[in-house]
Amino acid sequence: MRRRRRNVTSLGQPPGDHDGILDVLANLVGVLTLVGALSAVVAANAALRIKTPMSRSTTKTFELLMVGRDGIWNLQPANEALDAANQSRVADLKSCLGYDIFTALSCINNVSSQTRSAQVGQARFVVGDNEVSLQRTAEPDIRTGEPNSESQIKSLVTRIATKKRAIFVLLEKEGFASYRKLRSAASTANVDLGWEPWKTGAKVYFGSSGRGMTVQ
Repeated sequence: MRRRRRNVTSLGQPPGDHDGILDVLANLVGVLTLVGALSAVVAANAALRIKTPMSRSTTKTFELLMVGRDGIWNLQPANEALDAANQSRVADLKSCLGYDIFTALSCINNVSSQTRSAQVGQARFVVGDNEVSLQRTAEPDIRTGEPNSESQIKSLVTRIATKKRAIFVLLEKEGFASYRKLRSAASTANVDLGWEPWKTGAKVYFGSSGRGMTVQ
């Protein structure tokens, strides 16, 4: 009686060629990871919006100010520098997409791990994968207790009016006296003004999921 021959394989080497399957799985993982990285690029490319609820929208661009006990901080220069740094970051992320999958992933991880920050005027901004923010870090641009403060406020509002922009105020609880002076100057110059109560010295966080700044 003839015995059937069995296929014998050495220990640790199962029958069949699995290299092709492993290659497919590796490529699949790479593609899925790249899709996740692309989502990060899209999120970074979204318009940065201040995370705060307001009441009424406007088509005008805002100038961002903070008002506190000691006076008025013009956060707009730092805000614009923050936006430029974020756009540069987005451009760097997009440039990674021109490479093959694994090089692109390495490139995106490298860009995402970098944090960009700088002191601009009286505030410091931070742009990174986990945080996009700015915070006042120095003395106010306008000290409302000084004799020439009202003329400085008027000059600031006039510049904003010339650019046909509105004003958005982050109002700390100690800053109502300064805010009233600013509001009076804005009303005289017919400049739209919005405000939001703000914790004293707190950072301003930005993100694509935030709400737009509006006026009352």
